[in-house]
Amino acid sequence: MKKENYAIAILSMVILGMSYVILTNNLMTSTNTAEHVGYTGLVCPTVTRVDGTVEDLGCYKNYLTYNGTNHTTAQLFEWPYGASATNVVDTMTLGNTTGNFEQSAHPGNITDCGLTQVKGLIWNASTAGQSGNVTNSTTWTSTCDNHVVNTTGLATVDEMYFAGNNFSTSVTLQSNDQLTVTWYVWITGS
Repeated sequence: MKKENYAIAILSMVILGMSYVILTNNLMTSTNTAEHVGYTGLVCPTVTRVDGTVEDLGCYKNYLTYNGTNHTTAQLFEWPYGASATNVVDTMTLGNTTGNFEQSAHPGNITDCGLTQVKGLIWNASTAGQSGNVTNSTTWTSTCDNHVVNTTGLATVDEMYFAGNNFSTSVTLQSNDQLTVTWYVWITGS
């Protein structure tokens, strides 16, 4: 009698377990074909020293700010502000304080030494034949010694902080050193 109860209990658990797996697998493999929009940004800074040596700082993903998320929604769906061709992401900045996605302004925005923000960015298609991929490469030349840079950011025409990136290592620029920052942005649907 005890063996039969154990066998029934084990068989019941196996059936329940299989039912769970079958049901959750069906939920996870839904045939819903709705698409979603994805944002990926990559930032690749390099430093060219006055003596001609080049320091590649690597490439790292950036973060989209809360404001950037809302701005993207507004541009796509005219909500809550309405889309505006005059409020595009066209400004690149440098900074010297690390940031995060909650900030409404680029942290430690540098406003001197030839490292001020660049407005009127022209975005180029980064991969021929693929839509949704753009890139911009901007170069600054330092006019001061010992100037520390460790962030870059993108902003709109009205200076709404859209996205940012913290460099893996801070860079100390000397006079006539050049810092080139390249942003790659992919907007995808899948």
